[in-house]
Amino acid sequence: MAPTCLAIILCECVVEDIRTRNKCILNTFNNITSKIFPLTIARLTVFATLTSGRGIMPMKVTLLKDGAESPMLDLKGELNFGNPLNVVDMIMDMRNIVFPSAGWYSVQVHCGGGISERRLSVMQTDAPEKD
Repeated sequence: MAPTCLAIILCECVVEDIRTRNKCILNTFNNITSKIFPLTIARLTVFATLTSGRGIMPMKVTLLKDGAESPMLDLKGELNFGNPLNVVDMIMDMRNIVFPSAGWYSVQVHCGGGISERRLSVMQTDAPEKD
């Protein structure tokens, strides 16, 4: 049975307190706007919380543009659940991500045969960008 994904949050970065292991999620967003494409984002962090996993399980984070046959990005790792009652946080930093055009994108978290997805809207705008 695949783990249950409780949340997928897109943000600029996640800071973890080394003493308490508490996390501070900074600058969350649901969409990205730009006047020009292709658009390069210096840093995009995926924060996901999962439970009901068993032991060490392979996982990956995939970034896809709607309609594309292959992923833009495919990052692999492992999550250590210990037992199914544990809740595990996953932090995946992505650097210099190039969005080729405006449209809908998907961030997928794959673990234990299950796939959870978070949609991301990347929009073109004529409005001046704020500094």
